[in-house]
Amino acid sequence: MDTLTLSSTVRPLEEPHTALRYKACATRCLACRKSLNDAESVTLGLGPCCRKRLKITRKLLKKSAANDLVARAAVAAENNEPGVVLGYLKNLVTLDPAYEILANRVRKNLFPLRVTQDGEGFRVYAPYDPRFVEACRASGSFRWFPRPDAYRWVPAPMLNQVLDAMADVWPENSVLMPDDTIRELRRAA
Repeated sequence: MDTLTLSSTVRPLEEPHTALRYKACATRCLACRKSLNDAESVTLGLGPCCRKRLKITRKLLKKSAANDLVARAAVAAENNEPGVVLGYLKNLVTLDPAYEILANRVRKNLFPLRVTQDGEGFRVYAPYDPRFVEACRASGSFRWFPRPDAYRWVPAPMLNQVLDAMADVWPENSVLMPDDTIRELRRAA
């Protein structure tokens, strides 16, 4: 195992049959959240269709450290520990940049509310909600783009106003910020 990638406090996962007894193996695909039905998929934390679609080849999966990180991320996702998942994804992409596609897919699944950097502004991803669209229109400084991923481009000075509007529509939720930090939304008193 690559000691530069995994901290010394992280213990290797048990063999799959042992780990199942302790519920330390993933039972759902990290990428699509479907049930995992074969031993290889349970061990890796990714189903065969997602491995193929995300172009994660056997060459990449032969790296034991990568296998371990994907499996740990899948278990953390099932335990509703998004911060832990993000840490594993960061280590995974550091280990091999080819895993960036998987990391982006997982971020999208775990965080329906996300903000990414886009030039001098930000893209804000959120599910459609007419109250949020109205807040976008009322401000006049950012626009709703009716696309499947439902994003809005926001100038940098407006980001806090957008986050406040998100807190009004989706209180008690989390937003994934561009630096992979998690910001809790709280409605203003």
